[in-house]
Formats: sequence, structure tokens, C-alpha cells
Amino acid sequence: MAAGREISIINSSTPPWQKIEYSSGSKHPLLWFSPPSRAFPNDELLRILLAAESPVIRTTGRTKEIILSAGDTEAQNQIHVQPEVEILLDEEDLARVCYFCLGTECVYDTEWGHRFQYLSGEGYRSLYQCYMVSGMTCLTIPLTPYF
Repeated sequence: MAAGREISIINSSTPPWQKIEYSSGSKHPLLWFSPPSRAFPNDELLRILLAAESPVIRTTGRTKEIILSAGDTEAQNQIHVQPEVEILLDEEDLARVCYFCLGTECVYDTEWGHRFQYLSGEGYRSLYQCYMVSGMTCLTIPLTPYF
């Protein structure tokens, strides 16, 4: 996993079941850059990731407009422009998220060689489970994920 200290969602507007598009050349995933507004203002997090010493993302030049409808009442019904970005990290460099509890790996876990356990899927669509879930019996694991 890439070294770092901050964890943030960078695509909160795409449902998990929606098909991921990939760049034709590098085969890296493309997504709409839409972090939750309460975590970072969009422009600030985008500037941080674009300025990273080791490249993390690259903008593709495409954008889409969305109308904000939930959350902050002042932001409701405002048009927001989301840039499309290409994720430049390999899957192994990304933090894994538990399919069942939505827990996220942290740098501490990976430094000790404790990655979340693989369940299924391929590439950037792989599914994982955390230590808590992997230690449960089939009677205590939720049958559906929390999302």
C-alpha cells in the first residue's frame, strides 16, 4: 500500500454496482472526482493529489455537472462540476475496504504485513474482508454489505 497518513473517499457519487471505465492505454480506472464535501473542499483535495510527488491521479479533461441535493442546505440545488480522473496507483497500492463492515486498512496494518483477506473479484473490483469479519462464523456475518 502506498505510504500516507490521510484516507479519503474520492468518489462518493458513483454507486458501487455501476460499471467502472478504464483508460484505454494504461488500463487504470477512471472515475468522477467527488469526495464528500465535509471531508475536503473538492478543489483542495484535487490540488493535493495532483501535486503529489509520486503521481496518484491525473485529470482526463472530461467533466460532468451535477446538482447537489443532499447535505448542506446552502449547497442544495447548486450545480457542481466534477472532473474525471484516472487513478495512477496499482490496486495493491490502494487501501482495501471490508465488503461487510466498510472498515478501511490503514498504513499501520500494511506495515506489519496484515492486508485484508481477498474474497472475490478481479483487479480494481476485488472484494476483501477485515480481520473481525474473517474471524466470525457464517452465523454472525451479515448476509449483505452495509451499502
